[in-house]
Amino acid sequence: MAPPSNVSTDSDAVATIDLGPHFEPIAFTPGRFAAAVQRSLQGTHAAQRLREHSTASFVLDLAADGGATACRGWRYRFTSDGPKVHTDDRFDDQQGYRGRHVARDGLIEVTLTGDDTVCPTVRASAFELRRTPTVTLRCVLAAPRDHAALTTPVLLCQWVDVATDEARAQLVPELAPDGWMLLGRGGGLRISVSGKPPGAHVGPDTQVEVAAAPAPVGPDAWQTPF
Repeated sequence: MAPPSNVSTDSDAVATIDLGPHFEPIAFTPGRFAAAVQRSLQGTHAAQRLREHSTASFVLDLAADGGATACRGWRYRFTSDGPKVHTDDRFDDQQGYRGRHVARDGLIEVTLTGDDTVCPTVRASAFELRRTPTVTLRCVLAAPRDHAALTTPVLLCQWVDVATDEARAQLVPELAPDGWMLLGRGGGLRISVSGKPPGAHVGPDTQVEVAAAPAPVGPDAWQTPF
């Protein structure tokens, strides 16, 4: 019996894509990939003291039959305190997705549509976040090469033509090529980021720590600080 038309048969193909000096594409195999990113940032802008405390998670299941599910979550707290201005921005946001993935020449294209049966939709915000109902990811399995923090293969995923807010919390440019999300196979990765927040002129240098998650990163990982 022939495989479904949307399931690639080039399982041994390796993508010919430039991922920079610290990642080398390898052949893709389906599986579960996940990461949780926690930011604890502080700094100053003029007389304002800026603080961000946030946790984001992304869990992606790519099945052997071409099916795909994902759950994205983000808890965000940002305060700006000064002599005259005091702001407190906060939200909780979760979205489930369902779709398909297909391999082409070692690159994996994942198309996802919002589906709250994968994980419940959460919208708790004083303002409206920009979201898109369909997410397309371009992914590649990659092995670290002389990487300062990683030694085992990871899934790198680029958000395609997304001008909304979903991708921002998932990106850690200190670890992955610019614009690419980094996910660990199986139980996933736990990533901690400290330093000064966007907009701060003065603050500590950025520090990033990454490790295999001691327990699998679940769909609700964004709800609990490390």
